[in-house]
Amino acid sequence: MKRIATLLLALIPLVATAAERGMRVADLPLERCELREVIARMQFESVEKAAAIAEQTLPILKQLERINSKATIPGKPIKDQLSPEDIGKFTELSQRLKTTQLAQLMESRRQRDLMVIEKMVMVADREYRWQDYPKEKDPDSTIYAAIQLLRLTIKDNNIGTPASPACTLEYALHALENEAITKLNAGSARLDSAMKEFKSMLAKYRMEKLDKSRLSKADLEKVNELINGVINPMQRHGEFIKDIEHIKLMVRASEITYKSNIQDIAFSGGDIEAIGKTIQRRNKNNEFNESTQIALGLWVKINEMIPSEFIKELSELGKRAEQPAMSNKK
Repeated sequence: MKRIATLLLALIPLVATAAERGMRVADLPLERCELREVIARMQFESVEKAAAIAEQTLPILKQLERINSKATIPGKPIKDQLSPEDIGKFTELSQRLKTTQLAQLMESRRQRDLMVIEKMVMVADREYRWQDYPKEKDPDSTIYAAIQLLRLTIKDNNIGTPASPACTLEYALHALENEAITKLNAGSARLDSAMKEFKSMLAKYRMEKLDKSRLSKADLEKVNELINGVINPMQRHGEFIKDIEHIKLMVRASEITYKSNIQDIAFSGGDIEAIGKTIQRRNKNNEFNESTQIALGLWVKINEMIPSEFIKELSELGKRAEQPAMSNKK
């Protein structure tokens, strides 16, 4: 824990300098409200908060060490070597330490969420522009699986516009999909015409589904032109727009989770079981629509599949702590 706190403290000067230069998302003019810039600034904001939490953690660790140092008899339980006052102080400090750990976990998850959101956009854009997607062994295959799950489960695919004209992550995402929206709108009449021709071709050959082997050479060329030149590109525009709308939904769900968990931490007393209570209550009160419930559930699954750096660090420290114990057993 001390190692994590020290690493975060080392970031304070860097983050403070960035903040002084106007690194906040709200400082961005709309013409510069681009996805990578917004995510980078949000990452800075979260790192700054995590560093501030770490600054609070080190004094707590020092006080705990001071109390522990009073227990000098090997093999005798620490609680039996401390005064009632020290035991009470130790309990209080332990709860405060656990609370700061939970707060650090939330900031680490927020940074992970931003990374996932950026990768989701990159993977969606990769498929949109190049008709390519991550294969099974690709590091981004988990991200692509999340995109596919959203495609299968989200029924509400309306295009949402940012509620505020200020620069936000949702605004940056909306700007990203504008190109596809413009192309889809501009080509709608051409798409309608192409679909009529395509249906006429099916009727001509009395087919419900296209069987290219039955077409004449001229009709095959015409169908390929309709599919490759009009229908498929228009479908890709529409699919990319849906993907971005799904990612916007994930952004909103991430924000709900972050704010709710921060609220839970304030009343947790350091108990990790308290995390998620606010969302559970709101869900029970039917405050979330079906799409939001799906997105919230997907973030829970992502916590398992793509753990935050804080969780990875704790896991690594746990493994290192186990190694001497295993050596002693041998």
